[in-house]
Amino acid sequence: MLMLALATSALAHAQAKSSVKVKLNGETILLLGTTTHRVMVKVHTHEAKAPEGTDLYELQRNSPCTASRIPCVLTDSLELSVNGHPVWTQYSAYADLGDMGQLTLSRSGSDYLLTITGGDAAGSYIAKLRFNQSRVLSRVVAPGEDSTQPSERTYYYNSKRFE
Repeated sequence: MLMLALATSALAHAQAKSSVKVKLNGETILLLGTTTHRVMVKVHTHEAKAPEGTDLYELQRNSPCTASRIPCVLTDSLELSVNGHPVWTQYSAYADLGDMGQLTLSRSGSDYLLTITGGDAAGSYIAKLRFNQSRVLSRVVAPGEDSTQPSERTYYYNSKRFE
């Protein structure tokens, strides 16, 4: 009986957090399953080489490349869903996050937290997207070398009128 309780506890803990390495090209899927919710994250990426006749600096300057990888890996889309229902995800929540490396998904109270790590060394970052079953609520981005000092904090509102 004790072994069954320990195994159930370990399984519940393992499902409270999920992580995956982001593919350089194509679709990366991350799933988190709990007793009441099934959360899915899909990220589409592609490698982007500097156009012929230009150098890496030009590609980095005109795109979200971090110069951590050659070729750079750009993020085409990020889709979130809870229990099969799409979560409204603003383009600005992920469009500037190039060279994604790792996705980690966890439950945070009644919300979910998607942590995206990317880049390398001085070009590294940690982005945290907080969302619920209907929309992205906030995004915090910090340098990977000092994640205690966010460089950007964005709150997304679901207002029906433009102020």
